Amino acid sequence: MTHQQALLMFEIRKSVSNIGTERSSATWYYLDTYSYDIDFQNRTKSVMLGVISLLVPILSPAIGIGGILDDLFSQKAPGMYITVNRYYKAGYQYYKYVYHFYSDANRKQHVAMREEIKKMW
Repeated sequence: MTHQQALLMFEIRKSVSNIGTERSSATWYYLDTYSYDIDFQNRTKSVMLGVISLLVPILSPAIGIGGILDDLFSQKAPGMYITVNRYYKAGYQYYKYVYHFYSDANRKQHVAMREEIKKMW
């Protein structure tokens, strides 16, 4: 798989609200990191991830992963390893999610990166 094919595979289908200059106007503070190991032979994990993302609003960016999973299922990929770094701005109104996608369990072979900013209220 070429780098360009990988980037096309992870094309995001949902639009992110335009928050203008908020992206660069203030400092982002590190919140936490989550790691997901998705085994495409066992689809139960991905189904549960989708259910959790619908029930827990703070995990709504995981819905974006659902679109990625659909693309990967159609490509018959053996697995995907995802790391999500979360950041916030002072006042906790804006959250930034930085997704890193890897093709190996050791997270050495970086495939793609995606950034998403959410306005909570």
